[in-house]
Amino acid sequence: MIHETPAERRKKAQEARILDAALAIVAEGGLDALSIKAIAERADYSPAALYRYFASKDELVAALAIRAVRTLGEALAEVDACAPPLSRVTWLARRFVDFAHEDAARFGLIHVLLAEPRVLVDEPKLVGEVLAAVMEVLAPLATALAEAAERRQLAPGDASERALLLATSLLGLLLLRKQASRLPRALELDDLARKQVETMLRGFGAPERALATIAWRV
Repeated sequence: MIHETPAERRKKAQEARILDAALAIVAEGGLDALSIKAIAERADYSPAALYRYFASKDELVAALAIRAVRTLGEALAEVDACAPPLSRVTWLARRFVDFAHEDAARFGLIHVLLAEPRVLVDEPKLVGEVLAAVMEVLAPLATALAEAAERRQLAPGDASERALLLATSLLGLLLLRKQASRLPRALELDDLARKQVETMLRGFGAPERALATIAWRV
């Protein structure tokens, strides 16, 4: 067991405080409002002091993104890992959709990382760390897809690739959240998400009889 020194604990606490400030800025003003100056003012630091904890804005944004991704992972971990694989796939997708509504600021960061052309983090090493965190969080989805293929409920295929395809397809659909709040009858996102997951599973080879038995909500 690794024990942290008091200095290490203090450093982690200060980093968390800075990231909390950054997330609050994103929640209030979107990613365009995020700057070192704004974060420093929010966290009550000088801009120069922030660089004691994060070497660059890229490093800070990468840490914020990884934290957001891991929060999504905590939400996905609530799904029963012992449920049948196709049910798990569906319920993980459902939890993903719920997370977008429950934690819009963190979801916005994840969306920019995976589904927008805008470059959030430019340094290749940091990009690799963020993508590794994404794939780690999608591992339960990939595992469920792999188990479904092993049971011949899906055609053979790369489970990690399928997990990423499913997640990014939902990200695209969830772009409509703002419009859906204005036109709830025209854009029922919950129903559209369910249909999208079913369509993806059909594409992966799921038979209709298997899809008919899966409840969208646990």
